[in-house]
Amino acid sequence: MLNYQKWLDDISDSYNAADFDAYQAAFELPVTMITSTANIQVSEAEGLRTGFHALCRMLSGEGITDTIRLASDVRPLGANLIVGRYETHFMRGATRLFDPLQSTTTLRRGPDGRWRACCFALDLANARWPFHTLMISGAQSAFAAA
Repeated sequence: MLNYQKWLDDISDSYNAADFDAYQAAFELPVTMITSTANIQVSEAEGLRTGFHALCRMLSGEGITDTIRLASDVRPLGANLIVGRYETHFMRGATRLFDPLQSTTTLRRGPDGRWRACCFALDLANARWPFHTLMISGAQSAFAAA
């Protein structure tokens, strides 16, 4: 069985290290991102890369020193699907910048046995990929204003 928290930690580590290869290994393409305003599908590795680098630049530009993802509920949907709920804390040093971002991820186990994300639902108002800023619903932060 998958250690969902480790999968989340690997995603955070990929951002912190700006390691696209590690990030890409965690996704199945196409991947769907569902926000409060749109269903966004990324079908090719180049699109995933563009979005990853845009997010890394945005996090760095805002002085985000760490992203902490914490699993709160994980449920199997058969042998090869898992749905997990988690929250992301955006940190500047020891300071959390605003209330956690709520999200869910559906992971599918591939023929190689590796778990990869095939769908996300995020409490964001972003309607296009890549995300150059995170439009977090109800956030009280200049970081979220765009």
